[in-house]
Amino acid sequence: MRYCVSLGAKVTARSNVGRVVGNNGGTLTGNRARSDMRIGTRNSEATVTGGTGTNANGIAHSTGTANSTVFQNFSTSSAWNNIPSGNLTVGGALPTFKDKK
Repeated sequence: MRYCVSLGAKVTARSNVGRVVGNNGGTLTGNRARSDMRIGTRNSEATVTGGTGTNANGIAHSTGTANSTVFQNFSTSSAWNNIPSGNLTVGGALPTFKDKK
């Protein structure tokens, strides 16, 4: 999986919980997620620091962080449409995947 972003506050699952993916059977490249994201099984979610593998790429993003920082290195020439200007806000615009028909 490449260049995906997970901005939720919490990810809960029965097993194989990660910030961006759960059970990793492939290669992860350039994915990003909130560093303060809580992950784990129900009622046992916790913030992971210094994660690796499926918990890697925790980055300090919060409301008010510039979109150009959140989505840096996300090429609009490949899978992503426009990277919105301005800051990350609740309900704000996010990039979208290109239609690869």
